[in-house]
Amino acid sequence: MTARKPYCVFPHALPFALTALAFSIQGHAQNALEEIVVTAEKRESSLQDTPLAVSAFSQDTLDKALIFNAMDMQFSVPNMLMSKGNFTGATISLRGIGQTAVGSSADAPVGIHMNGVYLNAPRIFETGFLDVERVEVLRGPQGTTYGRNTSGGVINMITAKPEMDAISGMAEGSFGSYGEMEARAHINIPLGDSLAMRVGGYSFKRDGFVKDENLGKDVDDRDMYMGRISLRMTPNDAIDVNLMAQFFREDDSRVRSQKQACNKDTGFSAITGQYGVTSCAPVGPGDKLGFGTLNGAGTVSGFLTTALNGSFAPLFAGFGSSGFPVDDYAQTKNPQDIRSVSTDWEPRYISEEDIVTLDASFDLTDELTLYSLTGYQESLIWSSEDYTKAVPSESWMEPLNTIALASNLGLLPYGALEYNKGVPLYTTPDGVNTTDPFRVQGAFNMDVSTTSAEQWSEEIRLQSSYDGSWNFMAGGFWLSYQAENHYTIYDAALSLYGQIAGLPINQQLYDNHTRDFQLDTWAAFGELYWTPTDDMTVTFGLRYTDEEKYSQQRTIYLASFANPNAPDGDWAYFKNDAQETTGRLNIAWNASDDLLVFGQLSTSFTSGGFNPLQPNNPALDPAQGGDPSLATFEPAFIDAIEVGFKSTLLNGTMFLNGTAFYYDYKDRQTSKIVNQTSLNLNVDGSVYGFEGELNWAATDELMITAQLSLLETEIDEFSDYDTSNISGDYSTAFLFDCLGDNYLFTPTGAAPVGQCAVLAGSGLDTIPGSTGVVQNLTGNEYPGSPSASFNIGVSYTFGLTDMDLIVSTNYYWQDSYYVRIFNDPVDQVEEWDVWNGSARLQSRNDSWYVEAWIKNILDEDYVTGSYLTDMTSGSFRNLFLLDPQTAGVTLGMRF
Repeated sequence: MTARKPYCVFPHALPFALTALAFSIQGHAQNALEEIVVTAEKRESSLQDTPLAVSAFSQDTLDKALIFNAMDMQFSVPNMLMSKGNFTGATISLRGIGQTAVGSSADAPVGIHMNGVYLNAPRIFETGFLDVERVEVLRGPQGTTYGRNTSGGVINMITAKPEMDAISGMAEGSFGSYGEMEARAHINIPLGDSLAMRVGGYSFKRDGFVKDENLGKDVDDRDMYMGRISLRMTPNDAIDVNLMAQFFREDDSRVRSQKQACNKDTGFSAITGQYGVTSCAPVGPGDKLGFGTLNGAGTVSGFLTTALNGSFAPLFAGFGSSGFPVDDYAQTKNPQDIRSVSTDWEPRYISEEDIVTLDASFDLTDELTLYSLTGYQESLIWSSEDYTKAVPSESWMEPLNTIALASNLGLLPYGALEYNKGVPLYTTPDGVNTTDPFRVQGAFNMDVSTTSAEQWSEEIRLQSSYDGSWNFMAGGFWLSYQAENHYTIYDAALSLYGQIAGLPINQQLYDNHTRDFQLDTWAAFGELYWTPTDDMTVTFGLRYTDEEKYSQQRTIYLASFANPNAPDGDWAYFKNDAQETTGRLNIAWNASDDLLVFGQLSTSFTSGGFNPLQPNNPALDPAQGGDPSLATFEPAFIDAIEVGFKSTLLNGTMFLNGTAFYYDYKDRQTSKIVNQTSLNLNVDGSVYGFEGELNWAATDELMITAQLSLLETEIDEFSDYDTSNISGDYSTAFLFDCLGDNYLFTPTGAAPVGQCAVLAGSGLDTIPGSTGVVQNLTGNEYPGSPSASFNIGVSYTFGLTDMDLIVSTNYYWQDSYYVRIFNDPVDQVEEWDVWNGSARLQSRNDSWYVEAWIKNILDEDYVTGSYLTDMTSGSFRNLFLLDPQTAGVTLGMRF
């Protein structure tokens, strides 16, 4: 990594000094803390009266805490962790429960909702917050009222509703470092006594955080915008209807990972007879991840070109060619700055999302209310970038021209190769751009990740409000979701070999394709509320869920796995059914007017599914050490015990809340790369911890907030193969389909050997690979589970003549954690911290404001996550980084 910056005592000590000062101030606070009303239990209640671990933020609170987007929320929510993912999204963890499964049928265990509508594949957290009423974060299983895939918890963003009172609105603009320009605005317009409209918009642009030295420009920029319109109709006191429609668009050079780490393998294998068989060397205890380049000899590209050297050795010798280079990256330099790369292709990121929610309530009687919640979402993601983030130093032109010249002389039948024009690289799975393909002269590659999805959902609830000791809520839920996913790697060696072998264009690549993925689920749920005394409430909740998932999927890898030109397209059909019952028992006791004590037993589950495998993948073949049961993975279950308290102290000026929890976690889903595809496994374990939250209006001018999180996770007895720990044990992994009729070519025209054609003398039917060494994982930590974190914020208001100056600072620290269940030393993300600050000058009535802000004051380049790739790709690790220091000014007005 880069050298650590000099440690400065003063900046790290300042937040604690401010806190100590705050606690030493003796004041008679007259302003009680604002009461926040939430709907965490699908019914309105004060945050302090809700017997759940929940954090809530209004738009004003988000702005003052410098929470510009969802990634910033983790600094103000106990036991919340967010990091970018390897494909096209982010991973959200609550109490160590986050998504580590990969594939179209894999679900996140933290449910994301907008206005209460469950979103199966949301993009709403890629942008900033626009005109929200509040954001609620519920920690812990929510298996009754929210139901589907809420083992970790729920994040619910509730947009502001139109108001009938008067015209109102706001507009603000921000200007900052990296050319940042952000604008937000909304207006509320009454259209009569019972109808109102609210319209808002958001735009954000900035330059890239990553410098591409080869392209000579910055990448990983942002260019996005969104718009929203809301309508509210209240024809009488018994009916309230809210319609919201929102669109979001992004088109920029966002990258899925900011840096790649690799310790180049230069060792020699007597088994394979070549150097650098692992490309990036396995990293042992005490070693650090370096910013070297991969060894091309250890990639599938290197295996293919080495085989071509063997096959064409007489030809190359006759024309005086030295053949293809052994290591395409022999002289390539990976920039040592963690925010610099050198790539062949400029990344491209396109994201589109449309969301519609219709929320209606009908008072059937004075005691019964019917709720209807309808949701629609359509989304598209298209992302491409340089797969290896490395520019090859060695050229292929000499051997390519030799083959092209021999073809022109009629010695070889490879007319697709033209003299001095390189390798045609067709960059769509179906070979659409056949008339003008890219032509490359070396080991170039790129990957493309795409997802298109559409969903409809409906929820109906009937809720009572009787004066007696019993009340109820009963409802039903239905969701239909369809999606198509592609993950494609375009590689010059795959294209070259495919053209020489006479393979169709749509096989000259790697493409993991899921089409017609369909999820249909429904649920019936209900809760009984019993108040045996005025001070106690007992909640009984139950939910029955029925799910069905099915899809067609295939993996194309040259002539291996699926043959897209077969009459049926060689699609494999997968199906998964599940019926589960979950519930909760919650007891809440108001020990006094200012103290609520609660305890809860709850169960929840995260759906199982099927792995993104081809049926003939070696991972499923017992003859090759595989296991047929790995075609699917099981649901994950949590049985949770939770106790907590919520207290209001010092005459209403302090909220002090705490929660302790224990989870028995069965079949947690986790993923690794095996034989060129993701493989999801199930692992048992346990989770326990504590969360504390403090909000204190110490004086009329001084506000203090703090959160403390403690977390321990432990895997039960379990062993598995670690693909990054091969310990010199190289085995043979089949690459090509040697059991079917997808024969590869032989230059001499000889018949295939047995049922597997090979390049003469090259042994191209196999590539060096390794399943790794079995590791005992008993007692290891779950990924994304820092054992401790804390946050402290201080805000002080200086009253001027007719204005207020509010100075705020916020400091967050997080302990180290692992990104894989193997807990290798290089799987560990080191501890990191973030310190932000702002100064806001505003009118006394908040009609205008000017704010100067700075984030990541210490300008630290922390790694927040990593992802290990397949051995045939090079075993490099993609790194995800915390944003660098940014600063700016915001100007706004309200009316």
